[in-house]
Amino acid sequence: ELNESLATFVGGQATLLYLKSVYGKNSTQYNEQINKMYDAKLFSRFMKETEDKLVYLFKSKRSHEYKLSQKEKILEESKKRYKATPFRTKDYDFYLKLPLNNAIIVALQTYYTGFDEFEQKFQSLSQDFKNFISHYKNK
Repeated sequence: ELNESLATFVGGQATLLYLKSVYGKNSTQYNEQINKMYDAKLFSRFMKETEDKLVYLFKSKRSHEYKLSQKEKILEESKKRYKATPFRTKDYDFYLKLPLNNAIIVALQTYYTGFDEFEQKFQSLSQDFKNFISHYKNK
């Protein structure tokens, strides 16, 4: 999970760096990527919140039937939360069309986990890709 999420984050940051060097910080291309990165971070948080609710439910001592009914409510509620999230792009609108289940949630978590942590570490290392990747290589 870490490798895929890390690769997604690094790919977005590398794209940002490339667009800045080729088109400049005030370009449409650069600003579109800023919005994509913003949305990736929001989606990461959104998915974490959804996962946390499901984990809490399934760790409870409630009946299996109760858990299944509540899971459906959590997944439906997540679509409402998605619509209320202030995304800047439509990159993640596919979420609304998915038949949500455990497998879909796990698959999405594989690529969208920990973006806040990645961002903090990347900034603390002065956006140095080599040091950033070395930090996670040892985890």
